[in-house]
Amino acid sequence: MAAPALRSDVLAEHSTSRGEHDPWALVRRVEAFYGRPLDLPEAPTLRTEHTDLHWSNLTYPRLWLLDWEHWGKAPTGYGAAVLYLHSFMVPDTAAHVHEVFADVLDTPTGRLAQLSAAAHILDRATRSDDYTTLADPVRAHATRLIQPAGRH
Repeated sequence: MAAPALRSDVLAEHSTSRGEHDPWALVRRVEAFYGRPLDLPEAPTLRTEHTDLHWSNLTYPRLWLLDWEHWGKAPTGYGAAVLYLHSFMVPDTAAHVHEVFADVLDTPTGRLAQLSAAAHILDRATRSDDYTTLADPVRAHATRLIQPAGRH
């Protein structure tokens, strides 16, 4: 029996006033963090996301999403980006997560989502003992994402 398809858009159907509401303000914060413009072709799309989606907040064998205290509007694909970045210590898992969520990650807004999630991880890594092993692969990924087109 095949596994049910994963849909990253179910939560997005629920409107909320929580979270980010100005896509360009988010872009400016991410640009300030990395010290360079992102050159996005249009305003990023914001939608309702679980903004702390990582392996400790998922259950198995029955899937439940835990830790909802920070849910709200974020760039489309932010939850998938967080899960993807938290998978970097297991490359095969990271590749699978990227494959499942490529529809949102491989877009200009998905790139912003990944850079925003990476900035969060890198900021926490510099302020605390969080993410000490994850910081280097996340930093390398963010560096690839912010390179001008054709220089990846």
